[in-house]
Amino acid sequence: MTLDAADGQRRPGVLRIFISYRRQDAPSYARELYHALNSHFKDSQIFWDIKMELGVDFVKEIERAVGSCDVLVAVMGPNWLRMTDESGQRRLDDPSDFVRLEIATALDRNIRVIPVLVQSANMPYANDLPAPLQSLARRQAIELSDKRWDYDVGELIASLERVPFQKLVPPTGREPFPVEDQPARAAAATPAVTATPATAGHSTATTAVPTQPIAPTPTPAPAPAPPPVPTPPVIAARSSGSIPAPMLFGGIALMVVAILAVLLVITRPAPTPDPTPTAAPVAASTRAPAPTSRPTQAPTRAAATNAPATTRPAPTPTVVLTNYADELTDFGVAPLFNLQTQDRIGSATPTWIPGGDVITTMDLADALSQSSDLFGSSTSMEVGALVDALGGPAHRSIPGAHWLPDAGSSGSFNDAEQQSLDSQLGDLTTDLDTPIVFFCQGSRCWESYNASLRAIHLGYTHVWWYRGGLSAWQAAGLPLTNTP
Repeated sequence: MTLDAADGQRRPGVLRIFISYRRQDAPSYARELYHALNSHFKDSQIFWDIKMELGVDFVKEIERAVGSCDVLVAVMGPNWLRMTDESGQRRLDDPSDFVRLEIATALDRNIRVIPVLVQSANMPYANDLPAPLQSLARRQAIELSDKRWDYDVGELIASLERVPFQKLVPPTGREPFPVEDQPARAAAATPAVTATPATAGHSTATTAVPTQPIAPTPTPAPAPAPPPVPTPPVIAARSSGSIPAPMLFGGIALMVVAILAVLLVITRPAPTPDPTPTAAPVAASTRAPAPTSRPTQAPTRAAATNAPATTRPAPTPTVVLTNYADELTDFGVAPLFNLQTQDRIGSATPTWIPGGDVITTMDLADALSQSSDLFGSSTSMEVGALVDALGGPAHRSIPGAHWLPDAGSSGSFNDAEQQSLDSQLGDLTTDLDTPIVFFCQGSRCWESYNASLRAIHLGYTHVWWYRGGLSAWQAAGLPLTNTP
């Protein structure tokens, strides 16, 4: 659900959760977490993107959007701390970085911030963070592992259920929030002026002046002696042998009723357990099924098992990220900012790409089967391009893909292949904001990585690298077709 930053309204009694994440760090995990929370908190509002109108002050809009929520969930992958921009500067050191603004606003307004660690990410130290975010290092974090996804998400949900609905809190040392509430708050904060008696011990205190003159106080006459206090009459106690008959018969009746009630409880048969227990309302808290327009049914993602025993009810089942053909496996390879050389094209790849996003098999299948908000509110794969960058002979590929065998070749960003790709992508797209997904054989193929970097250097702003490629697509049981 996209949060309209201009919307300062909130429904009473509704928990508002804001999911903060980096598109270049862990977008797939943030998306899966959004679906899990949105399935469980049916009556709540969960936001994971801010939609801004043109010409607005994005700093104020982020403060308004985050400040209207009760809790901020910060999804932190292995590259969350060290992610850099095009100039090589760390993004967290940029005061205008969206993620920094989101978390800093929540910390400044005393909003609950829960760090969520994915892909074996570590919690940053305070000295590794900029000053506005250093208190984040003291927040208790939770790790969501692939093997225990159901259980870990259940623990996070249990913690979110204990978050109280907070009022809009003004930030420290800033204007009250929101701005339009200032007159009402100022009026409410102005105390009524009333006349109060002078405080004892303060010679400078004044009292309200009466409107009528005060008559002189006459000299009081000696007070008369107080009258004798009358002695209350002594009431004689009723003898034990004179209980009224109505009271006696009433007590006997109560005793009979009590005895009958005890006998009824003792002789009542034990309830017989129902041999067909009623199914728990799991469907109301699981991810919605795939739309009927999907070309093929993807295999159901396996749920994590052997969760540790706990005294509270088991968490509702949620989806689990499936690591098809090592598409999520971290081989410990650092990302490159230049094109990979030809002799390393078939080696292991990194888990992220600078300047672009990584998309998983299920997210790509969803985006191809329906209009999806994965690429932003104004773009979708209905107007995007799917590019097969695998070189070599003709092969079976993803339906609808355009085969550009030279797009992922090694070289430089000024060679003939770069100029050729610029022309080819110009025929497939409408503008530089068109989403493009590149793929090749799999997580041990650099051709799609090279093609993605080439497109990024051409100025395309929505470049997605499908790291799993054809191997993951086939492992998920999704259809393939012959390349043209």
